[in-house]
Amino acid sequence: MKILMVVHLYHPRHRKGVENYTFSLVTELRRAGQDVTVLTTEDRPSHENYSIHRKEVEGQPVIELVNNKVFKNFSETYKNPTVERLFQEILQEERPDVVHFQHLLFFSVDLVSVAKAAGCKTVYTLHEFWLQCLRFGHRLLPDGSLCREVTEENCAKCLTHTRLYNTRASGLAMGLLRFIRTWTGLDLHPLVRGIRVRMQQRGKVSNSRPDTGVLPDPSREAVEEVRRRNAHILSQLGEMNIFVAPSRFLRNELVSFGLPGPRVVVSDYGFASTGAKTQERPLQPGKLRLAFVGNLQRHKGLHVAVEAFSRIKDSGVTLAVHGNPEHDPGYVRELSSLDPRVDFRGEFKPDERARVLDEIDVLVFPSIWYENSPLTIHEAHLAGIPVVTSNLGGMAELVQHGVNGLLFPPGDVGALAGRLSSLLADPELVRKLSVGAKATRVKTVSEDAAELVSYYEALLVGRSVS
Repeated sequence: MKILMVVHLYHPRHRKGVENYTFSLVTELRRAGQDVTVLTTEDRPSHENYSIHRKEVEGQPVIELVNNKVFKNFSETYKNPTVERLFQEILQEERPDVVHFQHLLFFSVDLVSVAKAAGCKTVYTLHEFWLQCLRFGHRLLPDGSLCREVTEENCAKCLTHTRLYNTRASGLAMGLLRFIRTWTGLDLHPLVRGIRVRMQQRGKVSNSRPDTGVLPDPSREAVEEVRRRNAHILSQLGEMNIFVAPSRFLRNELVSFGLPGPRVVVSDYGFASTGAKTQERPLQPGKLRLAFVGNLQRHKGLHVAVEAFSRIKDSGVTLAVHGNPEHDPGYVRELSSLDPRVDFRGEFKPDERARVLDEIDVLVFPSIWYENSPLTIHEAHLAGIPVVTSNLGGMAELVQHGVNGLLFPPGDVGALAGRLSSLLADPELVRKLSVGAKATRVKTVSEDAAELVSYYEALLVGRSVS
């Protein structure tokens, strides 16, 4: 079976949740004999916008579409005729039986109807809320607070106060980079990107702080833009054969938004073995090794964990932070100043995962947005590590309070500090939760791939999927 896997970003440069899951899934599908090609986007300002490059990523065939995010208007962020035309050409070359969309950000929602017109069956894995939330799917308002009710007015505020694409000045700068590369062969974009990162680290540039001012009521034009976006997205997604939602929470929210409920199945992610040790973890009396693993960005709530940790003065508790500081250096710098005991260890390589997990007694996952089905929580359970996490969204579906971890109200520093203190004081509770974590059923990536193949096959012969 020929499968085209469409994902907004991909390895090796991008290694967040969606990218890691997609890479693992494609690896397993290809191992099982399926013919899978990945279509992704990348920003390469020194390359021609919308140019196409073919390459291999660890043996996987990848088609890379350069999208430098220089748009004429807001509508091109979700409906892009140039991308649609290029996608049609790719379909003619690849001739896939199935197009599996992992994400349409930086593409165009009209790829769905283009795929249908080409005779392809379509599957969409829902990873977060981008379809209903133009602010990159996080459902956070510009002031950083949770968007509990999605309204056109709230969305219009985000439209007004969020940078969704590059400015005309940025486009001119990219043109200069392309000119230099064309005439000298020098690609200066990595250098420019490195300079920006260093400026962020020194506090010259930062995207870490939310807009804390009082936002004015959105204009009628902004509300109308949001209304047009929502209507167009739902009209296109009506063409989708099947949606896969990894959590019940995500399914229910997006069905309420307008997705066709009978075509949205709930099926969690599959995981490869972490390789972590599975024997009982030795706990030293009076010692507790806490860790955060994930993206070092504000919506992941690391500041909540650091502030809670700072309230625990016992020298027996430690907090290790694993993540790439370059995602938001300003935020990391802010956190580093809160408590010098926090050990920022940087990002670890995939083959180091087992060692890192084996050094953790309890994983702290304090995300402040509606997480779907976090990969990190699954990986912790595979390794027998209990998780303390926010009682919110898909996180609350994965962690049973008192069984395989503990829950606390999202953003509540005092409550989290209390949970961590109780674990420090009671090693037997940590052991009990570790046993519960190890007993938690986690789907394997081979089971996940086999299930998806069964969906593909059913669609190809006209059977319904349920």
